Amino acid sequence: MKTMKNSKLRFIAILTVIAVVLTSCGIGMFVFADTAPDPVVLNNGDGTGNNIGSIYTYTSTYVDNEVTGSKAINMTSTQTATPAREANLRINTIDNPKDITAISMYVELPELSSGGAVQWHLRINEYVYGWEGGDFYAISKDGEFVSKNKTSFVGGFKGYFVYILPADDANAVKKLWGTGINTRWTWDAFMDEFGGLKGLKAYVFGQETGKAIVVDDITCYFDDAAGLADRFNLAVAAPTSKITSGLVAKNQKVDLSAEEGTEIFYTLDGTAPDNTSAKYDANNKPVITTAPATLKAIAYKDGKQSLVTTYKYDFLPDTQPNVTVLNPCEDTSTVKSDGSNDGMTSTKTLVENMSPYGTAVKYLGLGGTGQSMWNVKFANNLDNATWAAHQAFAFWVSVPEGMNLTFSPCINGEKYAFKGKSYSYNTSTQDFTEYDVGKYPKLSGFEGYLIFSLEGECVRGDWGDTFRYNFREFVQTNGFKQICFYQSHSAMYNKSFVVDNVIAIADLNKFVEDMNKEPKRPMAPTADPGADAVRMDTQIFLYAGDGCAIYYTTDGTDPTYENGECTNGTLYETYSMGNGQEDASYIELKKATTIKAIAVSTEGIVSGIAVHEYTIEEPYDGPNVVVVNNGTGEGTNTYSWHNTANFDKEIVDNDSPDGKGMALTIKKANLPAQEITYKVDITGVEQIHNVKGYSYHVTVPDMPTEAHKIGFGSRVNGATNYLYGKVYAISDDGETIIQSKDGISFSKAFSGTVYMIFNDTNAVGQSYGSVKTDWFKFIKANSLTGFGFYFTRSKCNEDIGEKFDHTFVIDDFSLIYDTDKLFEDIGLEGLLATYDAGSFENTNMIVANDCSGYKKNAGLTDFSENLVIERTDYSFDERNLKLTMPEGESFINFAATSADPELVIGAGTAFWVETPKGAGDTELDLSVLDSAGTATEYWEYGDKWYYLIDKYGVISKKTGVLVVPDGFRGWVVIPKENMFIVEKDGYTIDNAELDYNQIISIKVTFYNRNGELTGKSLHIDDISFYTSFADLVRSRALKWEGQVFE
Repeated sequence: MKTMKNSKLRFIAILTVIAVVLTSCGIGMFVFADTAPDPVVLNNGDGTGNNIGSIYTYTSTYVDNEVTGSKAINMTSTQTATPAREANLRINTIDNPKDITAISMYVELPELSSGGAVQWHLRINEYVYGWEGGDFYAISKDGEFVSKNKTSFVGGFKGYFVYILPADDANAVKKLWGTGINTRWTWDAFMDEFGGLKGLKAYVFGQETGKAIVVDDITCYFDDAAGLADRFNLAVAAPTSKITSGLVAKNQKVDLSAEEGTEIFYTLDGTAPDNTSAKYDANNKPVITTAPATLKAIAYKDGKQSLVTTYKYDFLPDTQPNVTVLNPCEDTSTVKSDGSNDGMTSTKTLVENMSPYGTAVKYLGLGGTGQSMWNVKFANNLDNATWAAHQAFAFWVSVPEGMNLTFSPCINGEKYAFKGKSYSYNTSTQDFTEYDVGKYPKLSGFEGYLIFSLEGECVRGDWGDTFRYNFREFVQTNGFKQICFYQSHSAMYNKSFVVDNVIAIADLNKFVEDMNKEPKRPMAPTADPGADAVRMDTQIFLYAGDGCAIYYTTDGTDPTYENGECTNGTLYETYSMGNGQEDASYIELKKATTIKAIAVSTEGIVSGIAVHEYTIEEPYDGPNVVVVNNGTGEGTNTYSWHNTANFDKEIVDNDSPDGKGMALTIKKANLPAQEITYKVDITGVEQIHNVKGYSYHVTVPDMPTEAHKIGFGSRVNGATNYLYGKVYAISDDGETIIQSKDGISFSKAFSGTVYMIFNDTNAVGQSYGSVKTDWFKFIKANSLTGFGFYFTRSKCNEDIGEKFDHTFVIDDFSLIYDTDKLFEDIGLEGLLATYDAGSFENTNMIVANDCSGYKKNAGLTDFSENLVIERTDYSFDERNLKLTMPEGESFINFAATSADPELVIGAGTAFWVETPKGAGDTELDLSVLDSAGTATEYWEYGDKWYYLIDKYGVISKKTGVLVVPDGFRGWVVIPKENMFIVEKDGYTIDNAELDYNQIISIKVTFYNRNGELTGKSLHIDDISFYTSFADLVRSRALKWEGQVFE
């Protein structure tokens, strides 16, 4: 058998996947076949062997054929004949004739002098068996479409005839005369009955003497589309789709494509399309709503048309379940990869009774922030064809509040990213939410399914967007064996999430409908703090969804709830600690304890069982201050990283206990901001997670001018983790104290210790400050590897001789376990709260106007007539204003100097006041002018709520208008959220954001509605802004109103 000689073949470069029907266990299902066999030449026309032809009243010779580039059979008529003349075309036999789907041959028909038509009819094996049922294309030698299913040719013809066999169950051959006339066979049946394909014949009508017929290159194909594509030049290329024939999901949209400038038309009923059929566009795509279905499409351009493209589709059999469990999550070895794809820092354990599906995998102790990976292998896989008919894959997950987990899947590994549409189905609320393509929800306080649609080009290749695949195209080549999840998460420590029931979904709408029939199952309770080693007497708080009751046990047994009542366990409750203060929990740990808890909805539906295991941490009994880098340069008591192009380093002698320090000398006049990091030695250091602050010794030289500053922004464990807290720099002689926040700056020579007291809740800002957590959780998750600085130094002008090669020395990085005790030991006043102290500029508020009345301290901009204003030393800082009230309403306007950059995050206003005894309650109001934008905005207190901190340190929350009690002495605090913008003449709403760092005026109004204040005096001081209410309370208040201490 000879292979094809035609050098013009183009289809070989096209990998064509065909769908064939197999029968397995009596169920018809599509599978993807291998690429079709190469075409075979049956007669190459060179006159050798069977490559010959003969015809009655014709003379056969062999001539050069410029089209095929070789010899061709030339049959010249020896007489004019109206009756048919039989052309016998011998062929080389093949072993698999039943697999043939198309036959083509090169043919030249003469132009008749009579102007009549030459007719051409194909016969199979013998002249009595005619071709029937399939399509017959005539294609010019240049590849242009000439005709379809026409057998008469006027004016001659040079080109290819292509015969497409009909469907397997359709008739392909008919007996034309003789015994058994009109008997019909399918192609397979004919091949079986007559022993294969033995030859081809042509019946030719209407020849003239001397006119020749040329035949060459008779070829059989095993892919009819390839046969057509091979012979067509395709002036208009036929439409194509990546959704090839085979099984598809219900309501599958089929994308069609064709060359630019063409219009596509299609049918879904198997009929031939033309330009009156449904027109394809982005809003009118074929949708496979019933099956089996035959999609046919044709393209038109510049008055020409393409071949018809045909795709055949079917749905999954009725016996196929809508949901197939790919991994029941009953074995931890199936939820991690064998290699690098398992990068998540966590412990995987099996848990019972948490998931509605039984055993599940719990991921505990996820550390750090950013991205990590986890892998899921399919314990029960689907064959590729069945996968292609599914609409989605999904998994059940339970994520506690505050975790903000985002799962980004990859298919079979990291290389192939999933970039399709995703959904979430919350089984607690039955909310079904859709997300944009390539976007994934942040899950927090969520229990239910995360679902990934397989619609469209949902797979990306080569770690990016280089290659795009629809799922059917991808799976037929690569299969679908496992999922690798890139998981983004916020900072957390010892929180856990649970995964179960990784599934494939055939019909997503049906899946949602079925889930909606199930009762709303509440999410299992979460705990704060999460399972961990905790201090003795730690209170454990449990949380569940709105309206849910929580029942728990501490003896290791499972809590149960049956027939409307708890049959084992205790109802979780909290008790009040006083007005405005957080409630306390009755669960107070005295020993290692396992808490098991369930949530019960108002409908009596019970959640899974949450398990939280605790041990008791021994109290810290080590030194209060521990040095972790002594600056000697030995071991890890040294630098970690700095830019050597900008600094020279040297270990220098100093007066520290170890006599050494780490010096850096600046090498540039215009030094950009720099990250500098230092190592630590924590050998033998215990309970670093319980540290409340840290310190370091610094020595900086004089700057060229007071306008120059050298600054140290605090960092931990590298350059990307910011530290937040109160900062105090205390000189070695104790004479100089500088107070700041988060970092420290110096404008003149300083040698002393810098102390930072960490914020309680947001001490560490990971990922360049974008994800905040407390020190305890950060260290538990990451340990301590070093400290560092975001270092800045003002530009020095070399042209005027400003010195720039400044040397600063860092030494003695130390951990502080009890900052209050440290400052008590140091004996410094002002760093701890002083009660009944009137007012003073303090570390928790930024004073915008100190009420001294002096212009350099902002002064006053306006006040009402007859209001008597006096300077006095009545307050703690011996400078405040005494106001004697006239009749009726009065006010005073304070200018504000509040450009401190920290006030970008301003959280509210506070001022100190003392009202006269015997005057009754005093009603006040507060308004401010904000000039942050292009205009000035007017803001005023909105009569919502405010706080009072009295001289005894008792804080209380009040609601409504601003009222200060008779004889009150203390602080009035108004949170930012209770200031409202007001439209007033002369003021414009600009950015509608209260910018405390741009406030230019603060107005305090005294209403004196009943005249009790007339002639009486009150004192006012320190109009201030604060950035943290919690910090303000800790420094100004001792307890909440109503709170009792034994």
